[in-house]
Amino acid sequence: MLRAPVVTWRDAVLIAGCFSLLLLVDAIMGRWPPGYYPLLRVIVSVTALCLALAAFDWKRWEWVALIVLVVLLFNPFNPLITPRMQPAITVLSNGVAAVVIGYAALTFRRAPKLILKRAPSVEGVSSSPRVLRTTDTEAAIQELRRLTIPHQAARSEKSAESALLSWLEEGGFKGLSTQTYIGGPIGLKIDIDIGDGKTGAEVKLASSLLASAPEIHRLIGQAIYYDRKKYRGNLVVAVAGNPDDLVDQRLCETFLFLEDLGIACVGVRTT
Repeated sequence: MLRAPVVTWRDAVLIAGCFSLLLLVDAIMGRWPPGYYPLLRVIVSVTALCLALAAFDWKRWEWVALIVLVVLLFNPFNPLITPRMQPAITVLSNGVAAVVIGYAALTFRRAPKLILKRAPSVEGVSSSPRVLRTTDTEAAIQELRRLTIPHQAARSEKSAESALLSWLEEGGFKGLSTQTYIGGPIGLKIDIDIGDGKTGAEVKLASSLLASAPEIHRLIGQAIYYDRKKYRGNLVVAVAGNPDDLVDQRLCETFLFLEDLGIACVGVRTT
Protein backbone atom coordinates (compact mmCIF):
# COMPACT_ATOMS: atom_id res chain seq x y z
CA MET A 1 0.00 0.00 0.00
CA LEU A 2 1.61 3.26 -1.09
CA ARG A 3 1.78 6.00 1.52
CA ALA A 4 0.46 8.90 -0.49
CA PRO A 5 1.09 12.40 0.91
CA VAL A 6 -1.92 14.14 2.45
CA VAL A 7 -2.55 17.62 1.05
CA THR A 8 -5.40 19.51 2.68
CA TRP A 9 -6.80 22.98 2.08
CA ARG A 10 -4.66 24.11 5.01
CA ASP A 11 -1.52 23.04 3.15
CA ALA A 12 -2.78 25.01 0.14
CA VAL A 13 -3.19 28.06 2.39
CA LEU A 14 0.42 27.66 3.57
CA ILE A 15 1.64 27.54 -0.03
CA ALA A 16 -0.43 30.61 -0.96
CA GLY A 17 0.84 32.41 2.15
CA CYS A 18 4.46 31.73 1.25
CA PHE A 19 3.86 32.92 -2.31
CA SER A 20 2.21 36.14 -1.08
CA LEU A 21 5.09 36.63 1.34
CA LEU A 22 7.62 36.42 -1.50
CA LEU A 23 5.63 38.92 -3.59
CA LEU A 24 5.46 41.35 -0.66
CA VAL A 25 9.20 41.06 -0.03
CA ASP A 26 9.84 41.78 -3.73
CA ALA A 27 7.57 44.82 -3.47
CA ILE A 28 9.46 46.09 -0.41
CA MET A 29 12.75 45.78 -2.29
CA GLY A 30 11.31 47.74 -5.22
CA ARG A 31 11.95 45.11 -7.85
CA TRP A 32 8.64 45.56 -9.63
CA PRO A 33 7.02 48.43 -11.56
CA PRO A 34 3.78 50.12 -10.34
CA GLY A 35 1.73 47.97 -12.73
CA TYR A 36 2.65 45.00 -10.54
CA TYR A 37 0.51 46.24 -7.65
CA PRO A 38 -2.95 45.25 -9.02
CA LEU A 39 -1.80 41.62 -9.18
CA LEU A 40 -0.21 41.88 -5.74
CA ARG A 41 -3.43 43.24 -4.22
CA VAL A 42 -5.54 40.40 -5.65
CA ILE A 43 -3.19 37.65 -4.47
CA VAL A 44 -2.65 39.13 -1.00
CA SER A 45 -6.39 39.77 -0.50
CA VAL A 46 -7.44 36.24 -1.50
CA THR A 47 -4.71 34.68 0.66
CA ALA A 48 -5.64 36.87 3.62
CA LEU A 49 -9.31 35.92 3.31
CA CYS A 50 -8.40 32.22 3.44
CA LEU A 51 -6.18 32.85 6.46
CA ALA A 52 -9.00 34.75 8.16
CA LEU A 53 -11.24 31.68 7.74
CA ALA A 54 -8.52 29.47 9.22
CA ALA A 55 -8.08 31.86 12.16
CA PHE A 56 -11.85 31.87 12.65
CA ASP A 57 -11.72 28.07 12.80
CA TRP A 58 -9.19 28.42 15.63
CA LYS A 59 -11.41 31.05 17.29
CA ARG A 60 -8.46 33.46 17.36
CA TRP A 61 -10.54 36.60 17.04
CA GLU A 62 -7.60 39.01 17.37
CA TRP A 63 -5.95 37.39 14.36
CA VAL A 64 -9.21 37.43 12.42
CA ALA A 65 -9.39 41.21 12.97
CA LEU A 66 -5.71 41.71 12.06
CA ILE A 67 -5.97 39.68 8.86
CA VAL A 68 -9.20 41.42 7.84
CA LEU A 69 -7.31 44.71 8.23
CA VAL A 70 -4.77 43.42 5.70
CA VAL A 71 -7.66 42.60 3.35
CA LEU A 72 -8.99 46.16 3.70
CA LEU A 73 -5.54 47.64 3.03
CA PHE A 74 -4.91 45.55 -0.09
CA ASN A 75 -8.38 44.88 -1.51
CA PRO A 76 -8.30 45.32 -5.31
CA PHE A 77 -11.52 47.38 -5.45
CA ASN A 78 -10.76 50.27 -3.12
CA PRO A 79 -7.26 49.76 -1.70
CA LEU A 80 -6.01 51.96 1.12
CA ILE A 81 -2.40 51.38 0.07
CA THR A 82 -1.28 52.44 -3.41
CA PRO A 83 2.14 52.93 -5.07
CA ARG A 84 1.47 56.69 -5.26
CA MET A 85 1.76 57.05 -1.49
CA GLN A 86 4.96 57.98 0.29
CA PRO A 87 7.49 55.16 -0.20
CA ALA A 88 7.95 54.81 3.56
CA ILE A 89 4.22 54.18 4.07
CA THR A 90 4.11 51.64 1.25
CA VAL A 91 7.16 49.78 2.54
CA LEU A 92 5.80 49.77 6.09
CA SER A 93 2.38 48.44 5.04
CA ASN A 94 3.96 45.75 2.85
CA GLY A 95 6.24 44.74 5.71
CA VAL A 96 3.38 44.50 8.22
CA ALA A 97 1.30 42.48 5.74
CA ALA A 98 4.26 40.15 5.10
CA VAL A 99 4.73 39.50 8.83
CA VAL A 100 0.99 38.91 9.42
CA ILE A 101 0.56 36.60 6.44
CA GLY A 102 3.77 34.67 7.09
CA TYR A 103 3.00 34.05 10.75
CA ALA A 104 -0.66 33.25 10.13
CA ALA A 105 0.15 30.81 7.30
CA LEU A 106 2.55 28.87 9.54
CA THR A 107 0.26 28.92 12.57
CA PHE A 108 -3.16 28.24 11.09
CA ARG A 109 -2.18 25.59 8.53
CA ARG A 110 -2.77 23.04 11.31
CA ALA A 111 -6.23 21.99 12.38
CA PRO A 112 -7.24 23.62 15.68
CA LYS A 113 -6.42 21.74 18.84
CA LEU A 114 -9.56 20.68 20.63
CA ILE A 115 -9.71 20.94 24.41
CA LEU A 116 -12.10 18.30 25.68
CA LYS A 117 -12.98 17.05 29.14
CA ARG A 118 -12.34 13.45 30.00
CA ALA A 119 -15.36 11.29 29.30
CA PRO A 120 -17.27 10.05 32.35
CA SER A 121 -17.40 6.34 33.12
CA VAL A 122 -20.35 4.40 31.74
CA GLU A 123 -22.66 3.03 34.40
CA GLY A 124 -21.90 -0.64 34.86
CA VAL A 125 -18.64 -0.45 32.88
CA SER A 126 -15.43 0.21 34.74
CA SER A 127 -12.91 2.69 33.37
CA SER A 128 -9.51 1.18 32.48
CA PRO A 129 -6.94 4.00 32.42
CA ARG A 130 -4.06 1.56 32.97
CA VAL A 131 -4.30 -0.98 30.18
CA LEU A 132 -1.63 -3.62 29.73
CA ARG A 133 -1.56 -4.05 25.97
CA THR A 134 0.33 -6.79 24.17
CA THR A 135 3.26 -5.96 21.92
CA ASP A 136 1.14 -7.02 18.93
CA THR A 137 -1.51 -4.45 19.84
CA GLU A 138 1.01 -1.64 20.30
CA ALA A 139 2.66 -2.57 16.99
CA ALA A 140 -0.72 -2.58 15.22
CA ILE A 141 -1.56 0.86 16.65
CA GLN A 142 1.73 2.33 15.46
CA GLU A 143 1.40 0.69 12.04
CA LEU A 144 -2.13 2.02 11.49
CA ARG A 145 -1.09 5.52 12.54
CA ARG A 146 1.41 5.55 9.67
CA LEU A 147 -1.17 4.44 7.11
CA THR A 148 -2.87 6.63 4.53
CA ILE A 149 -5.28 5.11 2.02
CA PRO A 150 -6.72 6.39 -1.27
CA HIS A 151 -10.14 8.02 -1.02
CA GLN A 152 -11.68 5.37 -3.29
CA ALA A 153 -10.52 2.67 -0.86
CA ALA A 154 -12.67 4.22 1.88
CA ARG A 155 -15.99 4.38 0.03
CA SER A 156 -17.32 1.58 2.22
CA GLU A 157 -16.36 -0.09 5.48
CA LYS A 158 -15.65 -3.28 3.54
CA SER A 159 -13.14 -1.61 1.20
CA ALA A 160 -11.49 0.22 4.10
CA GLU A 161 -11.27 -3.07 5.99
CA SER A 162 -9.54 -4.68 3.00
CA ALA A 163 -7.06 -1.78 2.76
CA LEU A 164 -6.18 -2.07 6.45
CA LEU A 165 -5.85 -5.84 6.21
CA SER A 166 -3.44 -5.54 3.26
CA TRP A 167 -1.37 -2.97 5.15
CA LEU A 168 -1.09 -5.22 8.20
CA GLU A 169 -0.15 -8.21 6.02
CA GLU A 170 2.62 -6.15 4.40
CA GLY A 171 3.75 -5.14 7.89
CA GLY A 172 4.40 -8.78 8.75
CA PHE A 173 1.48 -9.37 11.14
CA LYS A 174 0.48 -13.02 11.55
CA GLY A 175 -2.79 -14.74 12.34
CA LEU A 176 -4.95 -12.22 10.44
CA SER A 177 -8.60 -12.87 9.68
CA THR A 178 -11.68 -10.79 8.91
CA GLN A 179 -15.24 -10.94 10.22
CA THR A 180 -14.16 -13.20 13.03
CA TYR A 181 -16.75 -14.54 15.48
CA ILE A 182 -15.84 -13.42 19.01
CA GLY A 183 -17.98 -15.94 20.86
CA GLY A 184 -21.18 -15.70 22.86
CA PRO A 185 -24.85 -16.07 21.98
CA ILE A 186 -25.17 -12.67 20.26
CA GLY A 187 -23.01 -13.81 17.37
CA LEU A 188 -21.09 -10.57 16.77
CA LYS A 189 -17.98 -10.48 14.59
CA ILE A 190 -14.88 -8.27 14.75
CA ASP A 191 -13.77 -6.69 11.46
CA ILE A 192 -10.10 -7.72 11.74
CA ASP A 193 -8.63 -10.24 14.19
CA ILE A 194 -4.85 -10.03 14.67
CA GLY A 195 -2.58 -12.69 16.14
CA ASP A 196 -5.26 -15.40 16.33
CA GLY A 197 -7.39 -13.59 18.85
CA LYS A 198 -4.78 -11.47 20.64
CA THR A 199 -5.86 -8.14 19.12
CA GLY A 200 -9.03 -6.92 17.44
CA ALA A 201 -9.57 -4.00 15.07
CA GLU A 202 -12.99 -2.51 14.36
CA VAL A 203 -13.09 -0.38 11.18
CA LYS A 204 -15.42 2.58 10.66
CA LEU A 205 -15.77 5.49 8.22
CA ALA A 206 -15.60 9.03 9.60
CA SER A 207 -18.20 10.22 7.07
CA SER A 208 -20.73 7.61 8.23
CA LEU A 209 -20.18 8.41 11.90
CA LEU A 210 -20.52 12.16 11.36
CA ALA A 211 -23.66 11.72 9.26
CA SER A 212 -25.56 9.91 11.98
CA ALA A 213 -25.39 10.10 15.78
CA PRO A 214 -26.86 6.55 16.06
CA GLU A 215 -23.79 5.29 14.17
CA ILE A 216 -21.56 6.79 16.88
CA HIS A 217 -23.74 5.16 19.54
CA ARG A 218 -23.43 1.85 17.68
CA LEU A 219 -19.64 2.16 17.53
CA ILE A 220 -19.41 2.85 21.26
CA GLY A 221 -21.61 -0.16 22.06
CA GLN A 222 -19.67 -2.47 19.74
CA ALA A 223 -16.30 -1.34 21.05
CA ILE A 224 -17.24 -1.81 24.70
CA TYR A 225 -18.76 -5.24 24.04
CA TYR A 226 -15.82 -6.50 21.94
CA ASP A 227 -13.30 -5.25 24.47
CA ARG A 228 -15.02 -6.66 27.56
CA LYS A 229 -16.09 -9.88 25.87
CA LYS A 230 -12.76 -10.91 24.34
CA TYR A 231 -9.90 -8.48 23.80
CA ARG A 232 -9.52 -6.96 27.28
CA GLY A 233 -7.57 -3.79 26.45
CA ASN A 234 -6.31 -5.05 23.09
CA LEU A 235 -9.03 -3.59 20.88
CA VAL A 236 -8.27 -0.90 18.28
CA VAL A 237 -10.96 1.27 16.71
CA ALA A 238 -9.69 2.46 13.29
CA VAL A 239 -11.68 5.30 11.71
CA ALA A 240 -10.86 6.17 8.09
CA GLY A 241 -11.57 9.66 6.78
CA ASN A 242 -10.13 12.91 5.49
CA PRO A 243 -7.92 14.87 7.92
CA ASP A 244 -10.54 17.55 8.64
CA ASP A 245 -13.23 14.96 9.50
CA LEU A 246 -10.85 13.15 11.84
CA VAL A 247 -10.49 16.26 14.04
CA ASP A 248 -14.23 16.93 14.16
CA GLN A 249 -15.42 17.68 17.70
CA ARG A 250 -17.81 14.71 17.72
CA LEU A 251 -15.16 12.19 16.72
CA CYS A 252 -12.62 13.62 19.15
CA GLU A 253 -15.10 13.31 22.00
CA THR A 254 -15.89 9.73 20.97
CA PHE A 255 -12.19 8.87 20.81
CA LEU A 256 -11.53 10.34 24.24
CA PHE A 257 -14.50 8.47 25.69
CA LEU A 258 -13.27 5.13 24.34
CA GLU A 259 -9.63 5.82 25.25
CA ASP A 260 -10.79 6.49 28.81
CA LEU A 261 -12.20 2.95 28.81
CA GLY A 262 -8.87 1.53 27.62
CA ILE A 263 -9.88 1.17 23.96
CA ALA A 264 -7.31 2.49 21.49
CA CYS A 265 -8.56 4.79 18.69
CA VAL A 266 -6.64 5.50 15.49
CA GLY A 267 -7.52 7.93 12.70
CA VAL A 268 -6.56 6.56 9.28
CA ARG A 269 -6.22 9.41 6.78
CA THR A 270 -7.57 9.24 3.25
CA THR A 271 -6.18 11.12 0.26
